[in-house]
Amino acid sequence: MKLYNVKLAQDYINGNDIEGYTLDELENDKDFMMLVMRITHDKKIYSFCSDEVKKNYKFIRFIINEFKDDLDFLCSAVDYFLEKNNDAISELEVLITMSKLADKKDDESINKYKFALAAKYRYRIYELKMLQTMYSKENNDGLNMSIFYVIYDDFVGHKEILDYFAKRMLNDILHENRLELIKTMHIRFKSVEELEKFGIRKFIIEFVSYYDDMLADYLKTNIEIIKNAEKEDEIKKEFKNYEKRLNLGKCNLIIEQVGNYIESRIGEPILDTIFYLYYVSKEMGIYTEFFEKYLLNNQICDDITQDLLDNFDEQKFNEILSQSLIDRITLNNIIKIFKQVLKIKTIEELNSFDDEYLNKDGNKIIDIGIKK
Repeated sequence: MKLYNVKLAQDYINGNDIEGYTLDELENDKDFMMLVMRITHDKKIYSFCSDEVKKNYKFIRFIINEFKDDLDFLCSAVDYFLEKNNDAISELEVLITMSKLADKKDDESINKYKFALAAKYRYRIYELKMLQTMYSKENNDGLNMSIFYVIYDDFVGHKEILDYFAKRMLNDILHENRLELIKTMHIRFKSVEELEKFGIRKFIIEFVSYYDDMLADYLKTNIEIIKNAEKEDEIKKEFKNYEKRLNLGKCNLIIEQVGNYIESRIGEPILDTIFYLYYVSKEMGIYTEFFEKYLLNNQICDDITQDLLDNFDEQKFNEILSQSLIDRITLNNIIKIFKQVLKIKTIEELNSFDDEYLNKDGNKIIDIGIKK
């Protein structure tokens, strides 16, 4: 890098005689032309630059930073660089920089760089997945080739590119395996609070490691990628939405199974079905979730049923149970239905639950009285 004094640049700008240099020599030097453009902030100076200067990576980065608000000029300079450039690394770095700028600008003219960058990413990942498939066929060892390992080897020392690929691969893995992600979350954690205590970022890294261990290792040491990808809030939202759907499904299933059970009985219980649901949900500590959030708020209870609940007398309920063998047997088996349904941890289990489930070994409903 040559150091030029400001007087020399001023003489060039003002058209004065210059000693010790020719114009061709100066206009073919990126450092001098950057100095002149920095002083003048005049995009017209670009036209005096030699082709070698216009194709220079350091020069185009300067142009991007200096003229980011003049999109017409900026895009023309970047397009020229990309057209003449033969270096894949500098090309990617310029596209990444322009893509970041496009995120800040509401202008279609600059979005083309985002599309070009995405296309290059997709093509490289496609190539590596094909290579991964060949590796799996040739090496029957049950291990997958790490795609990010190859990416890292290609671009080691170029953090901007590595971060871009890592973020895109992270997004792809979480999106393509969304159902498995949600299922894993709900098998391992009972609530969002439990997930947060374990650490959402830690959970994401563990999940990613099943698909690309090298990427997981890179995320461990570059944790800001997960934060910048805004995945933590997305994971929490997925958990809550899934939890809501699962609880709603459990409530539906309990009502369906209890209804089917009572209809199948030979003897008629004295007590109304709604009383069993109300009583058992309170006894099992799920009254708020089952009744207040579901039955009442979703208007499953009609006016007659609501009136029955408003006049529910627990003492009278217990008296009837003590006198009616059928109702004691019914309550006992409804409790068993509640317990079996509440064991369900995933929507997949919920969907596979059928009417025969309670008749399988270990789940059988047997008409026996409640022991006192």
